Amino acid sequence: DFGATLFAKDGISDTLAAQKADVWWNKSIMPFYQAGLANGNENAMFEWTLGNAEHCDTCKAMSGQVHRIRDYTRRGILPQASTIDCNGFNCKCRLVRTNGRARGTWV
Repeated sequence: DFGATLFAKDGISDTLAAQKADVWWNKSIMPFYQAGLANGNENAMFEWTLGNAEHCDTCKAMSGQVHRIRDYTRRGILPQASTIDCNGFNCKCRLVRTNGRARGTWV
């Protein structure tokens, strides 16, 4: 019985099982979404906004910064990316399009 094995004493907890979908999304789908976003909006300005989760040093430092999406992409500093301190596994941060001017310094 696969379910019994998966949730057995030595299996994963309900909490870990609940996180699997987020991790799958962040590591499988989000890179395609971000590539499409950057491709269609390379000159657009985006603000880094914190999500409802614990935040790594990269996310904390980038919070509130506004840059062109092409710059986020070129530097590899994107929410859920493997290149940020948290490796993006449980990252809930996002980039929100804005009309504001660039602000902040890169980490």
